Amino acid sequence: MHLTPVIYDAKNPDLIADKALTNNKGKAALIVGHSNTLVPLLKALRCAIPFDELSDDDYDMLFKVTVNKQGKAQLTISRYGDVHHTTNLIKGRKNVLMLN
Repeated sequence: MHLTPVIYDAKNPDLIADKALTNNKGKAALIVGHSNTLVPLLKALRCAIPFDELSDDDYDMLFKVTVNKQGKAQLTISRYGDVHHTTNLIKGRKNVLMLN
């Protein structure tokens, strides 16, 4: 797989979301962010999210957004490694949270 990196302005999550949705129909896109840029981007992608912010210590999660044919986004949060995040996401569950 060949990926061409594109640097984006994290201060404009709506533009990032629009470009990702428009330019990647029927394809996968990898968007990499930081704890302070992911929440605004997930909101711009119109995902239901179980938190308002992430801390710098929240680095054990992967966020996968799937958009159906009707344009509705579904967020899947999975964890990797030892649980070490500080944002309380999933009580009693250790692997995956799916939100519609």
